[in-house]
Amino acid sequence: NKLVVSPSLEEGNVSFIDSDNHVRTPVKNQNYEEAKNVVSYCKKNDISDCAIITPFVNQANLINYHLLKEGITDVKAGTIHTLQGSEKSVIIMSSALSPKTSKKTMDWIKNNHELINVAVTRAKNKFIFVGDKEAIDALSQNEDNDIKTLSDYVYKNGEITVQKSDAIISYDFSNDSKNEKDFFETIKPYFNRRGTKFRIEKNVKVKDAIKDANEFDFRIFGKKEFDVVVQVSDSLFLRRYRTIVVFEIDGGEHIGSKRTSSLDRQKEAICQKYKIKLIRIPNNAVKDYESIISLFEFVIKDLNNIEEAYSQISLFDLD
Repeated sequence: NKLVVSPSLEEGNVSFIDSDNHVRTPVKNQNYEEAKNVVSYCKKNDISDCAIITPFVNQANLINYHLLKEGITDVKAGTIHTLQGSEKSVIIMSSALSPKTSKKTMDWIKNNHELINVAVTRAKNKFIFVGDKEAIDALSQNEDNDIKTLSDYVYKNGEITVQKSDAIISYDFSNDSKNEKDFFETIKPYFNRRGTKFRIEKNVKVKDAIKDANEFDFRIFGKKEFDVVVQVSDSLFLRRYRTIVVFEIDGGEHIGSKRTSSLDRQKEAICQKYKIKLIRIPNNAVKDYESIISLFEFVIKDLNNIEEAYSQISLFDLD
């Protein structure tokens, strides 16, 4: 006639997967690196009785996309509403917070008691926190809040796995790495099927990609290169091309290097000034055709004259 509460979990029942969320996507509250780390863990450990919880619908959609791509059909990601009242042997929480998370978003999530409560009370055997520890600490600004307290606890008491991108060497110009070549070969067929209206090139000097730049900016460009540029023809007959999208392939050299970070910011400023969309692709995603093209089509949907560009493609130009 007594209720005895005794911990029955195995040692190491909490784990922290530290994800470097430096690669941004154009979709709000979505983190590609973290999603890939979640799916990689599920695949590597043959996880089945598991649920993945995240504060953001966009992050859940991204994780589910990659789960299906890997053939994992018995594990799903969702927000707290999809997990109410159910328990799983393993619960994975994807925070999807990054250095670029807005203050407004952080204010909403940091003391979301219901989110934390549902996440930690539905795990029967193991709870895994996936997030960028450095970003969470910075966003919290040394104040105590639920999401930081939870990440601190798991980080301190659990097994820690650090996920990093493949390291490559970078200079002011493109290193023309194997990852860049793989990326170029992956997306080239998409543009080849669209005839001469579009042009895609790799390792393009910034000054060649932006023809209408002023003389002052030309001096700033120096020998800098874009990894891959996508251009569209503004004229049906003259074939004058303008750059609309730039792809940059990010490896380990973009982590912790002030010099490389400074070069990245310069390229971002250049693209913003000349109204060019910039998409960063991590090394481990250079062959992910569906995700890359989805990102491309997402960022160009509000560009002027793109619909016209597509409508002027001749049927004879298509395969």
